[in-house]
Amino acid sequence: MNNKEFIFGVSSEKQLATVCHEMELTLRYALSLGVFDISVIEGYRDQYKQDGYFYSGKSKVMFPDSDHNQYPSKAADVYPYPNNDDDLGRKYMFAGFIIACGAHLGYDIGYGGDWDGDKNTVDQKFIDLPHFWYRGPLKN
Repeated sequence: MNNKEFIFGVSSEKQLATVCHEMELTLRYALSLGVFDISVIEGYRDQYKQDGYFYSGKSKVMFPDSDHNQYPSKAADVYPYPNNDDDLGRKYMFAGFIIACGAHLGYDIGYGGDWDGDKNTVDQKFIDLPHFWYRGPLKN
């Protein structure tokens, strides 16, 4: 394992400032482990942007029905850095890592590659690999 020291860039910090405390802590904890460098692409999303994503097919819901639409946002779009769209295995490995980091902190983190949370990624009709959201506290 490459345990390196990573820090969030200016753009990632700006987006982190718009997400809920639990999501922010999960992402900061994940980065602190030095396994992946992380880019936070988006947290809160306003109506103009959300509806634009809906009409372009990048989202299945209009404002205010996305977890990105409340402030602070329960959702964050996050990539391992550097992003490589051709490496799906890395994206799924990253997702498991982020979900595990949230679980370590007591948080149930959802993922846009497994919307129903059943740990089966092949039954999804809409794939949004950078999308993570805070579902709530883990249930024992």
